[in-house]
Order: sequence, then C-alpha cells, then structure tokens
Amino acid sequence: LGPGGGGVGFRPGGGAQNRQPDPPSPSSMSFRPNAGPGSRSIPPPPAGGRGGPPAPPAREPQRPEKPAVKEEAPTPSGEEMSGEKVRRKAIALAEEYYSSLDMQEALKCMSELKDGGADMAIVLESWITDALEAKGRDWSVFSKLVLDMASHEKSHLSKAAIEGGLRNIFNVLGDLSIDVPKAPSNVAQLSGKLVLGGFIPLPALVDHLLDAGDGEEEEGEDPTLLASGHVLPTVSTVLSAIKEEKGVSAAAEAWAQVGKGVEELLPSFDRSDAKAVEDAKKELSFLAPLQPLQTRLEGDMKARKPAGEVLSWLEAEVEGDLAASPDFVAMLSETVIKGLLPD
Repeated sequence: LGPGGGGVGFRPGGGAQNRQPDPPSPSSMSFRPNAGPGSRSIPPPPAGGRGGPPAPPAREPQRPEKPAVKEEAPTPSGEEMSGEKVRRKAIALAEEYYSSLDMQEALKCMSELKDGGADMAIVLESWITDALEAKGRDWSVFSKLVLDMASHEKSHLSKAAIEGGLRNIFNVLGDLSIDVPKAPSNVAQLSGKLVLGGFIPLPALVDHLLDAGDGEEEEGEDPTLLASGHVLPTVSTVLSAIKEEKGVSAAAEAWAQVGKGVEELLPSFDRSDAKAVEDAKKELSFLAPLQPLQTRLEGDMKARKPAGEVLSWLEAEVEGDLAASPDFVAMLSETVIKGLLPD
C-alpha cells in the first residue's frame, strides 16, 4: 500500500527492509555464558534426579551436650565436714522441718550430719542465723526445733554443741543487730529457754557474753558485744525467764551463782557513770522486789514512827501473793527484830 509496494508497513517508511527480527526461539537460547550462535546448553538435572548420583543424606545439626551435674563429693570417713558444707546442709534440714514438722526425718538428717563429720555447734549457729535473717521464719517454730533437738538423745546436739553454737552467735551478735534489730532480743529469749532447760549453765552463758567479739579489738578495749551494750539486756531477759518459770528466789539464786556485780555487765566507759550504774541496777531490780520495802521499813523503825502509820503503809504497798510469800514474811520478821533489838 505504500510507495514501492511489495511489503506491508504500518509505520511511515515501513517496509521489508525495516522489519525487526523475530525474537529468538527457546531452542536457540543458550544457558551458558558466551555461548556462540547455534550452540545449545541444557541445565544440569537437579541433585538426585534421573541420571545423576543420589543426593547425600541431610545431616542433623549437632546439639550441644548438657554439662554434667557436679555432685557434692562425700566427706571421707573420719574427716571433718567443711563449715560451709555444714551450713548448707543444716539450713536445708531446717527448711524441710519447717515445711513438714517431721521430727523423725530431722533426726535422721542429724545422724547423717554427725556421721559425715559435721561440727554440731555450726549446725546450731546456722539455724539461728537463718531464723534471724531469712524472711518468713516463725521464731516459735524454730525455737521448738532447737529445744526438741536439745532434748532428744538421738539428735547429737549435745550440751557442748549448744554452748559452742551460742558462743559463735554471741561473737557476731553485735554485727547481726545492725541488719536485724530484733536479733539480740530473740537470741536472749532462746538463751533463757536453754538455761531453763539445763542445756547451758547461766555462769557459762554470762562468761561467753562478756568475752564475745570479732577478735579485732585493740588491747584495752572491751570485747565487741560488751561495748555494744547488749550484755546487760540479754542477762536481764534470761533472769526474767527464770523468774517467770521458777519464781523470784530461783532467779535471784541463779544471779548469785554468776558471782558478778551488775556494773560488770556494762561497757567500761559506763562503769564510772553513777547514773548508768543506777539504771543498770534498776534493770535487775525484779530480783529483789522487797528491797525498797525493806529500806523504807528500816527507816520508819529508826524514826520510831507510830505502828498504825507503818501498818497502813504496808497494807497499801503490799498486796496479793507478795503479802503471803515466804520471802516477804522473812524480810518483815528480820527487819522488825533488828529494829527492836540492840545491835
């Protein structure tokens, strides 16, 4: 249709000479780079396909081996168990007891500790420290554990172990009281129960209290616990427990057996302070509740006050069980006789 004929063109100037070549057919395409004209390349069959070698089996990823659990080596027979190991086992025993209250199982564990060479004083020390520091501990349940163990012949918690355990606690009580303010009071209550139970004599307890410390004091300095001022309140708590359980006379007798003056329970810097000494005596005044009455009665008799006035005062001051107590009757008789008879 265009000039020159012979070809069909849809664009101006189109003709056979301007016809674009057809795109190459798939059969003429090369799958290799730089393949020449007319060459033909067939891609390799996939691995494991027909005509090829079998694909190697897939390897599973190796999992890291779990580290072996390191078991605690048993203590050789006849050797003493390390202090740290004793503490771990003692606390585990106590925790098991708190959850089950199974005394028989606890006794079995105590035998295992003893057979393993454990220092039983460290066992008691660990129980006390844990009961003071761990959250949620019931001090009454803990005290029952200690007293039941102390009373049981198969517990291996001997009197020597109890004394040693308390001594260990007294040595750190000053530091414990900083983080656990209730520690001195709780330890004093436990000490009172152990003294009442006959597991440690009061004189030995007081000696340990007076000597307790971290061992870092310089020459001439008070031991740590004495310097901290915790000795007198502890002794007072123990004596109060004896008084409540056995009466004033028993408590006074127990204090007399200690053989020390109240000022010796004070830090050295307070012993020359008259007020501090007077306050200390008031701390233990419950040991001699009749002393104020006796002092007043002696003064009235020396002043030759009328009998009616003295009797009225006594009736107002002395009530209940005290008026009928043998101690009061003995004091009254002694004071009156001494007041009437010449020296």
